[in-house]
Order: sequence, then structure tokens, then C-alpha cells
Amino acid sequence: MSFTTLGLDAAFPVAVVLLCVSVVTLAVLDRLDSNPLG
Repeated sequence: MSFTTLGLDAAFPVAVVLLCVSVVTLAVLDRLDSNPLG
């Protein structure tokens, strides 16, 4: 039970961080792509 709990506790923050990084990366790339074109 403890291993499963630790796994969930570790996996959830990692998933949230990856999601945030993906959103920020897309936003930054969009901004970088828009500046030269704009």
C-alpha cells in the first residue's frame, strides 16, 4: 500500500509539472514564432 501511495504521490506532481512545462513551452514557441513573422 505504501509503495502505491508513494507512486501516486510522486506521479501526480510529475504529471502536473510536465503539463505546465508543455503549456509554457508551447506559449514560448508561439511567441518566438510570432515575433519574426510579426
